[in-house]
Amino acid sequence: MKFKYLILNKLEEIIVILLLLFIVLLLFLGVVCRYFLLSSIYWSQEVCQILLVWLTFIGAIILAKNNQEMRVNIIFKLLPFRNFFKLLQIILIISFDVGLTYVGIRTIYSSYPTPTPVLHISSSILSIPLLITGILFCFYHLRLFIKNNKNY
Repeated sequence: MKFKYLILNKLEEIIVILLLLFIVLLLFLGVVCRYFLLSSIYWSQEVCQILLVWLTFIGAIILAKNNQEMRVNIIFKLLPFRNFFKLLQIILIISFDVGLTYVGIRTIYSSYPTPTPVLHISSSILSIPLLITGILFCFYHLRLFIKNNKNY
């Protein structure tokens, strides 16, 4: 039970590690094939590009999950009415998260019919991480807000 919880709790980190390993392996294999076998893996660059997009967005999810996003704390500490500004901050963040989710849906919808140049799969594969990131941002930011405001 503890192992299963650990795996679920660290799922994003495991996915990032696997994606990074696969990107490095695929690029290395592409270089070896190109210079030693005089033949290239024609699809490797496009697959690495897709995986890098996924890696970036999952990395942002990890930061949101651990509450490690970039912020300027010195200004926040100097503000009067901190509780009001905390509430305003979370409202703005959740609004951004909902907007990100909406943009993800619209981007998937508009890019679905367009195939990628080499693999000829739907280019919405590049937009799906945007939707997933928006949804998980909403979840993690709401969870953090509820956790920090249990005393009120």
